[in-house]
Amino acid sequence: MNKCVKSVSVSKTILEYNGSFWHPEEPDESLHPVTKKTLTEMYNNDKQKKELAERNGFTVFVITDKMTSGEQELIVDQFCSKITKGL
Repeated sequence: MNKCVKSVSVSKTILEYNGSFWHPEEPDESLHPVTKKTLTEMYNNDKQKKELAERNGFTVFVITDKMTSGEQELIVDQFCSKITKGL
């Protein structure tokens, strides 16, 4: 097992990439064209998933496709710093 994979499981750290088509950034009552769920339902599902992970001791880093490459890189750097701490 490589160091990165091992450190992710040991550090309880998650890096998630959310594309805006599947992960709305704001609640909205319009229906998603594929899932037929409201964007509010999808937004709340993402929020609950993150909260569940955090309640179980995970640190969650989220990158979205709306972020600039600089913003995305900063989050990846923070993630890498967290998972390699103590190696």
